Amino acid sequence: MISSEKNKGNYFNGTTPDYYTGKYKGIKAIDVIFDFELPHCKASALEYILRSGKKDDEQQDIKKAINHLEMYLKHLRDIQK
Repeated sequence: MISSEKNKGNYFNGTTPDYYTGKYKGIKAIDVIFDFELPHCKASALEYILRSGKKDDEQQDIKKAINHLEMYLKHLRDIQK
């Protein structure tokens, strides 16, 4: 099973990995994303920030978040032309 299918299955089953769930209040990243109606790039950046240092290398996650935000900035610049 590929990762996206597993993630979709986790979502529909109500299963969320610990690295996407807040430590004190148990708030899930996906709930914040839906509540704020974030577009894909911003949602992905938020997920990488929230899980940084919990799943993979912290620097790698921060670089991925920055990459997604840079993609979103490019999109904003492109639609303003």
